[in-house]
Amino acid sequence: MNGNIEIKEWATNDFKGRVAQRLMTDRVRFCYDPEQGIVFTAPEEYVKGLIYKLMVCDGVKRRPNIYEYNK
Repeated sequence: MNGNIEIKEWATNDFKGRVAQRLMTDRVRFCYDPEQGIVFTAPEEYVKGLIYKLMVCDGVKRRPNIYEYNK
């Protein structure tokens, strides 16, 4: 496994309740910004897995837009 994992900041306004629930389950810290929605830090691989879990396990009908957050 590659030891150089880059942690990035991510944000989403899609499915805020389900995203927050999944982040809490995975013990990922996040905050809520009224304009950006849920903001959290994680590696890109985690975000890919998060999107998969939201769609397959949590029944989200469309792919959530989770994007890299640049202040």
